[in-house]
Amino acid sequence: MKRLLCLLSALLSLCLLSACGQKACGGLIPDGTPLPGRVVRLYEDSLLLAGSEGGVYTASPTEETLAGLREGDLVTLYYSGVILETFPAQLGQVEVVTDQTGFDDLCVLYRQVLEDLWGEDAALNEGITQLGVDLSQSGLSQSEQSALAWAFAGDQGLPVIEGTWQELADQGYIDGENLYWEDGVLFSIRAEQDAGEPGLVFTAEKWRSGTGAYFFCDCTSTQDKHGHWSDYTVGAFAIS
Repeated sequence: MKRLLCLLSALLSLCLLSACGQKACGGLIPDGTPLPGRVVRLYEDSLLLAGSEGGVYTASPTEETLAGLREGDLVTLYYSGVILETFPAQLGQVEVVTDQTGFDDLCVLYRQVLEDLWGEDAALNEGITQLGVDLSQSGLSQSEQSALAWAFAGDQGLPVIEGTWQELADQGYIDGENLYWEDGVLFSIRAEQDAGEPGLVFTAEKWRSGTGAYFFCDCTSTQDKHGHWSDYTVGAFAIS
């Protein structure tokens, strides 16, 4: 009997050690493959993630988890199952761990800028079937650029094409000779000054043609100690 009890005790110990190998004792680390990134957009039942190592993903965690997240949170998703290779890639079942020190909602600020630009000179939007976005000089990471561009275009019900004016002209979207984009409008944000004191300075542009463009010039915003960016102020408006 003593030998049997010892054997059962040993087996129980091995099971506990195995469990701790898969999941930190106390349940601090979820099961699954870790994927760090920033929450760029929250929807009713899903989130849009810009991966820290590249890639853009959507996931549908529990309603309770979504309610505790903010756009701008730095998180690690632990996912299991297959990844659907769409764009954005779709993750299977996920658990979310939030980095309490990594909040930065610059994507939220820039999305507001793009939305405000969309509403200016609405005639420039007429008849378009595609939307160009250039955030290459915005200070965002490549994955954040792509995630924000996709989210913004999706809000307008349009497919997005990322690229600079020259890249879109080289690809045949923009008529570079006649300075006109028949089927689209290009939105761009260019940071003139890095974040920090006295804050971020940037210019935003909406371009349809050489004589059809709208600008927010010398915009400013500041970031507080918690990582939140203030509402922006436009230094000057310009049209062409």
